[in-house]
Amino acid sequence: GLLCAALAFGALACIDERAPAADTAADAAGAADDTTEVAVGPDLLALGAACVASSECDTGRCALPCSGYGVCTPATCAGDSDCVVEGATTTHCCIAGVCSAVAGSQCGAGKGQQSASCFGGGQSDCAEGLVCLDGCTPSSFCAVACADDATCTPLGGALKCLKAVGSDTRCVPDPEAGITCDLDTQCGTGVCMVKISYTGIGVIKTCQDAGGASTVGKSCTDHPQCHSGYCLGGFCTAACLGDVDCTCSGATCVDAATCLEVPFVVADDHVSATKLCYPAARCGGTPDCAITDVCAAWPEGGAWTGICVAASSKKKAAGVACEAHDDCAAAVCHEGKCQARCDDDADCAMGTCTKVSVTHALVDQDAKLGVCK
Repeated sequence: GLLCAALAFGALACIDERAPAADTAADAAGAADDTTEVAVGPDLLALGAACVASSECDTGRCALPCSGYGVCTPATCAGDSDCVVEGATTTHCCIAGVCSAVAGSQCGAGKGQQSASCFGGGQSDCAEGLVCLDGCTPSSFCAVACADDATCTPLGGALKCLKAVGSDTRCVPDPEAGITCDLDTQCGTGVCMVKISYTGIGVIKTCQDAGGASTVGKSCTDHPQCHSGYCLGGFCTAACLGDVDCTCSGATCVDAATCLEVPFVVADDHVSATKLCYPAARCGGTPDCAITDVCAAWPEGGAWTGICVAASSKKKAAGVACEAHDDCAAAVCHEGKCQARCDDDADCAMGTCTKVSVTHALVDQDAKLGVCK
């Protein structure tokens, strides 16, 4: 995503029911006064609305993508056509009777065998009985269930029977057999790209086969277009150690690309990051960005940095009440309000730049973040 972890919180819509009257006097009082109101929660979201939890949708189903907001879809389905939602930018496929968001632009044929890629259609790419592992990363693949290594050996490749993230024991590539890397130059004709380490439950980079023709920084709409096999934020990404590794030239290039630690959710309660080229410029505060952008906080090296991101009508401005960082345009929720990120007082249109402690899974506890207060 970012391949990034979706950190938004969805508030549950609740209905408060009044307890039965304690005595006949209370009954009489209630009958005499018809103005007593029942407290209710917010209206449920309609089909096609953006959501972060199924409890928000009147259909009872919020199909969440690899990152960002989900979409309210039908609760059940018999085929992919039942999951088509008008206006949705994410593809939804019918998987095990429910509509699920997939990374690609079309649903799979459900025929993938062991080690077949399932990056685009997710579980819909895999044959019955196999599961799609690492569905949000370029190295996603279909995997069969196993009892021991002997089950996996005849299937080809350096496979071992290991407990997979979010699944049971499956035949997965031996994490010790792959060539770990930091840059494409270490991979010959291949590319250095993201892979899940099953032993360490984290994100690593290994040498893999190259994808399409578009190099780092070129615009893309789908992963196969990119040489790295991964389209991040509308532009082809690449492995990097510094910003110099993210240089792009020619037509359809991003104006600025930065080498950032991009986070991935590798388990329900675990986030891991690795360095990739991200289509954004660094900033100290919003004045450093284009007029349509804001300077958002980004975790890097256990501390905080800032990158320019497009302002979104779905995100809250500084000063507005919030529950999570992802609620806010600048990705900072502190003391119950969205905050504007800054490095010094010059970055603040109002107030002064104050260093505060902001909790984040990828940031050290003693790291301070500048916000305008």
